[in-house]
Amino acid sequence: MKIATIHVDPQNGFTEHCPKELPVSEALSIIPHLNQMFELADLNILSRDWHPEGAVYEATEEKPMGTKLEGYPNADMTWNRHCVANTFGSEVIDGLAKLGTYDLEIKKGEELDCHPYGALWHDAARSRSTGIVEFLNEHNVKHVLVGGLALDFCVRLTVVELVASGFTPVLNLEATKAVFNENIATSIDEMIDAGAIVLETTQEVKEFVEKLRA
Repeated sequence: MKIATIHVDPQNGFTEHCPKELPVSEALSIIPHLNQMFELADLNILSRDWHPEGAVYEATEEKPMGTKLEGYPNADMTWNRHCVANTFGSEVIDGLAKLGTYDLEIKKGEELDCHPYGALWHDAARSRSTGIVEFLNEHNVKHVLVGGLALDFCVRLTVVELVASGFTPVLNLEATKAVFNENIATSIDEMIDAGAIVLETTQEVKEFVEKLRA
């Protein structure tokens, strides 16, 4: 049975390279850990936010970041403009595997009224697949190593979606950082309660993979 890795949205828009977007503290520190996970896996998947300009969830003076949205089933709140398609913010962080070297690359959040967090589905109802579920099933994958940005939103929901889809996600805490540090504990608890495996270090992930392959 093969092991896969998902790099969740490791993009410039979530780093100090783009201070006006959604910079996550210490985001660049995850690079070596994601790279080691890439080498550990049989198959590697990349997800990217790929947003349009003028989306309904784009923060404005009237609706600053964090404003709850009504009437949009696939967009829950406003966010600073980030990862707009074909901008520097949407590019993968330099130092990670290059585009084209992943076995599957998906884009999400391409619609004006749709801002999915998890990487497996384009919509909150989980009716429109991004292709990850089918890819993992096609390749007989059970365990999925997970890292990326950010822990308390896109990574958390990706992990929860993986469990709900019948996979066993293994989250590497060294390979992810949170938007809001106050969300870390509750996010980890939610993922563990869902059935995920949460490991503190890349070394622990390596040892876990070695046991699976033994």
